[in-house]
Amino acid sequence: EVLGGWNVATLNALTGELTIKESGEIVVKAVKAADGMYAATKATYTLTVEKAEQTGFGFAEDQATITYNDNENLYKLETTGGESTSTKITYEIVTGNDVAELTAAGNELHILKSGTVVVKATKSGDSRYKDATAQFALNVEKATQTISFVNAEIKETYGIASYSNTVIVSDLCNTIDPVYEIVGDNTIGATINKETGELTFGDSVEKVGTITVKVT
Repeated sequence: EVLGGWNVATLNALTGELTIKESGEIVVKAVKAADGMYAATKATYTLTVEKAEQTGFGFAEDQATITYNDNENLYKLETTGGESTSTKITYEIVTGNDVAELTAAGNELHILKSGTVVVKATKSGDSRYKDATAQFALNVEKATQTISFVNAEIKETYGIASYSNTVIVSDLCNTIDPVYEIVGDNTIGATINKETGELTFGDSVEKVGTITVKVT
C-alpha cells in the first residue's frame, strides 16, 4: 500500500507495480501475512522520482544573419519543442547588450548596431520535467550607406574664388559628418576644406583643368 506520495505514482496492490505520474517521493509498504509457522511481517521503501530533462527544445536555427535596419531593426525570437506542459518561455541576452536589447514584448530584439548578440531562452518545467534552455546567436551586419553630390560634374569659368557642392546622404547614414578630399591630379592647385567640401582657388593660380573630389 502507499503510505505517502499518492500524487507521484499509483500502485497495483496485487503486483506491487508502480505507475509513475510525476516527480517526487512515494512511500510503499508491503505486508506478508502470517501462516502456521511464521508471524506476519512488513517492510517499507521510498522511491524518489527525479524530473526528466526536456528534449527537442530550441530555436529554429542556432544562428542567423541580418543587416542593420532590416524590418525597422526588430527581430522576433521563436522557439519550439520541449515536453513540459508549461507555456512560459523567457529570454535573456547573454552577450552583446550593446548590439541589441529585448523589447517589452519579451521575445523580440531591438537592434542597436552591428555586431553579434547571443540570446538564451528558457522553457519552464513542470512536475515532470526540468527547465530547458537553448542559445541563439544573431549576427547583425552593417548596412550600406549611400552618399552622392547633387551635381556629379560641374563646369566653372576661370576666375572664381571658391566653389561648394551639396551632398545628399541616405536616411541610413550614420551621424558622423562626411569628410572631403581631392583625389588624383590637382594641376590647378586648389585646396579643399575637409569639413565643408569648399574648394578654394588662389589668386595666383593661372591654370585651368579638372579636379576630382571624394566624400566619405
